[in-house]
Amino acid sequence: MPCPGPLLAMVSLVRWLLGCSLVATVSMGCGSDGGGRSSTPGGQQAGAGAAAAGAAAGGSSGSGGNPVAGSPGGATGQAGAGGMGQAGMGMGGATQGGDSGNSSGGGSGGSAGAGSGLLTNRANSIAVGIENVNDSPLKQADYRALLRFVPDATISIDRIYFGFKLRGATCWDSGAAGYGAGDGGTLHASLVNIDAATGLPATEITSETVNVCERQDEAAAEVGQDPVMVWVNLEATLQGGTLYGLIVSNAHANPAENFFSFNMPLADTALAGPHAGNELDMNAGGGILGLDPREHVAWSTDGGASWAYGSLNGQYRSYMNDHDQDHPATRMPQYGFRLTSGQMLGVQPYYAYSTDCTNCSTTFANARYARSFSELGGFTASGADVGTLTIKN
Repeated sequence: MPCPGPLLAMVSLVRWLLGCSLVATVSMGCGSDGGGRSSTPGGQQAGAGAAAAGAAAGGSSGSGGNPVAGSPGGATGQAGAGGMGQAGMGMGGATQGGDSGNSSGGGSGGSAGAGSGLLTNRANSIAVGIENVNDSPLKQADYRALLRFVPDATISIDRIYFGFKLRGATCWDSGAAGYGAGDGGTLHASLVNIDAATGLPATEITSETVNVCERQDEAAAEVGQDPVMVWVNLEATLQGGTLYGLIVSNAHANPAENFFSFNMPLADTALAGPHAGNELDMNAGGGILGLDPREHVAWSTDGGASWAYGSLNGQYRSYMNDHDQDHPATRMPQYGFRLTSGQMLGVQPYYAYSTDCTNCSTTFANARYARSFSELGGFTASGADVGTLTIKN
């Protein structure tokens, strides 16, 4: 859905995955990705806010920030990035330090070297809002959606959350939309290892199969409204710095008439950098949205025998502002975990989705690390200026 007016901003948060402490007073037009940069190095930040009309795991996981005056740059290889830790546990540093920075610019950031302790290389921006999301209806038995991710530290999980939409199925506004149909289909989710040499799915670790309306109803009861994010119950121990994949498919006997949609945020493909392909280098530059450069979404129409990336990574081709063919879009990873301890761990920011307001404020609650922000910016794919954004530390 394109930006319908002078402002897109989050006004309410579903307390599913809680993120970092940040209040942003936002006045912006068609803001695609308002983001701030921290002037203090950060470890991993858990949690996320989720939009009432478009939930997504939030918070910035493990991103560093621009260095303060006279301090060394960090190790993520992003400009001015601070050293990242394993889940904020103080692992950090690099064999090569970054350049010294100043209070407004920041150093160049060193490259991660042997013995650096870095397991991931997350982009150092914290997104305040994302312009849009697009669905991929799982209407055929051979369709597969792949969400490839890499944990910052070794974690034990019992749930993985991902973007999803079911409106149109019998359990959510039957026949009113094309995101779902019939009984919602049969969600089959497989947690897999990723072959480090090819970047492709390899052996299965565990899986779950569940009726989608059943899971939709569980999620709606938990959050108090129809969600656009659900979970699969997958118990596993994930190793920090190791690539994994979540493969989502519809195992219903009649998927054409009983289906759900895999739903992911969008980024302009020209700006998506390493996330638009099968990137395997953790030190690759150009990552966005607090993601490691190796994380991406891929799509298959032949049961996983081959995968499409970038602008082709969904059931239909996407564009910024819905129909701007000068700006093809790439679906971006959106995910979170529930640890076996019961703690929620979110990696992605929430997104602003078709909510008009003025002088809106958004809050990231329950900070794990203090941050002082020195830069705030935003972009829009086309049309009006992004407007004015204000951030309060």
